[in-house]
Amino acid sequence: MPQDKKGKKTSVRSSKPLDKTPKPFRDSFSEAKKGGKKTFKWKGNSYSTQTASEKAKSMGLEETGKAVDKAFSNYMRAKSPSQRKSYREIEKSYSKAHQKNLKKSGYK
Repeated sequence: MPQDKKGKKTSVRSSKPLDKTPKPFRDSFSEAKKGGKKTFKWKGNSYSTQTASEKAKSMGLEETGKAVDKAFSNYMRAKSPSQRKSYREIEKSYSKAHQKNLKKSGYK
């Protein structure tokens, strides 16, 4: 351990963070999306930068219905407020697309 001028032990200070906590998912997603990337890595997993609303545009009635159900199920199982917020936003995007698909199909 280093010592000061009087011979007392001192602690070492570093300007570097002690842990390497990754950026929050939203920040990593936004950075990749703005950079024009189609995919990005976060915590060792690969993710798409395609948003739920972008994906929903290419889905049919049955697909959007299933996507709404899955997003709602994920929302209900989410453990943290930030996860619930994300899944709720996804569910809203798919619901909006599903409503459009219902109208196209003649449902009221």
